Amino acid sequence: KAAAKSSGDKDKTAALAAWQYMQSNDLVTLKYASPEQRPSIVWKSVLSFLDEKEIDCDLMINRIKFDRIKSRLRAYGLNALSYFLDLECTKFSIVRRELLHF
Repeated sequence: KAAAKSSGDKDKTAALAAWQYMQSNDLVTLKYASPEQRPSIVWKSVLSFLDEKEIDCDLMINRIKFDRIKSRLRAYGLNALSYFLDLECTKFSIVRRELLHF
């Protein structure tokens, strides 16, 4: 029984250590989080969003509009780069390399 008890205690200690690690890991962003850390980070974000007293909808709408414009410009730039890479003048590898590094 002592071996089983110590095994159970080890499991409890490991669970407590994992929980403390998850709670103390505030600096990790969702992009760099491990799969075990992601649910707690998402829940922290959701709960902090819901805890706001007043949500500025105009600011959110403007940010979404800005992100859409920025992504459209990025897509236009990628299309233009693709067009230039398909032209006859970029058949030379050095020109292609310079375009990609620009």
